[in-house]
Amino acid sequence: MEMAVAVKEADIIILAIWFAAINEFLTQYASELAGKIIVDPLNPIAPDDKGGFVKIIEENQSAGQINATLLPKGATLAKAFGPLGAVSLANASGQTPDLAVLFYATDD
Repeated sequence: MEMAVAVKEADIIILAIWFAAINEFLTQYASELAGKIIVDPLNPIAPDDKGGFVKIIEENQSAGQINATLLPKGATLAKAFGPLGAVSLANASGQTPDLAVLFYATDD
């Protein structure tokens, strides 16, 4: 299925792209995203030259706030799923008394 068709037919979009690609994605598919729920699990990071990652926004900036300003009219942003990777969640699955915790945030 082509991306434009998938985006148009979905009720909820979960972003699975690099943070730096969000602006292009939201601009390219603005009409298809209008009125949709967009789940943003992304962290504002990019690979560095040492095999790790580096933050690509200012220390005092919020990735959620930046992305909310880029949304098409009528779209809703939910910040979710980002803080822990699959390995961390699997390792904490069923653990007691300290379960893995994920936070979700939206203005709606």
